[in-house]
Amino acid sequence: FWDDQALGVLAIQTNESFKNQIFNRHHVESVSVVSSGASCGTGKTRHIREELDKIRHQDDSQVASVNIHQGTTIASLVDALARKFPRSAQSNGLHISFTHMFGGEDNLLGRISQFFWSLLVLRGVYDSTSGKSFHLGGGHWHFFVELQALPTNAEEETLSAKEWLEQCIPILAHCGSVMEPSTDFIVDEEARRVSMYLRAYDLGTINRKFEPYHHK
Repeated sequence: FWDDQALGVLAIQTNESFKNQIFNRHHVESVSVVSSGASCGTGKTRHIREELDKIRHQDDSQVASVNIHQGTTIASLVDALARKFPRSAQSNGLHISFTHMFGGEDNLLGRISQFFWSLLVLRGVYDSTSGKSFHLGGGHWHFFVELQALPTNAEEETLSAKEWLEQCIPILAHCGSVMEPSTDFIVDEEARRVSMYLRAYDLGTINRKFEPYHHK
């Protein structure tokens, strides 16, 4: 029986033991959780792609991205991983993006939590309904977990990404590093000149010519 609450307590008590088992024995180089308060436009995906490019340019490497959404099942995750990592490579980069996690099957987050536990601790995931499985090959692994808008209810709206992970996916909270990419952007003179003629909306988009107010 899978008990996420009990797992959370166990993870807190044996945090260092988990890290030692995962990072020292399983050739896992890093587990990075990239999050921000907004769902888009903060540079999360760009940051992860830059890190994946570094891995991609190494000898004998493979990188891939997998999405988790309200229609995701363990079988679909196992199938996607098996297709995108068909061989054993020296350097591996896996980007897992949480998108549109509202709704979906009952206990979806519980199943996703079990998926990450199996992947990181047991180095493999097995789906009993389909009989499919995926196992991490040899080599070194870098995991990047991208959190879009957190799937929360009214009581969880004030939770930080770290607190949300502790409640919903404890293994990521205690073995991963949670980070927010910088939102500082360099604006050169050309971009500054163009922005003078654009109007920014409250929802963060700029898609209309700026119309100055004229006194009548």
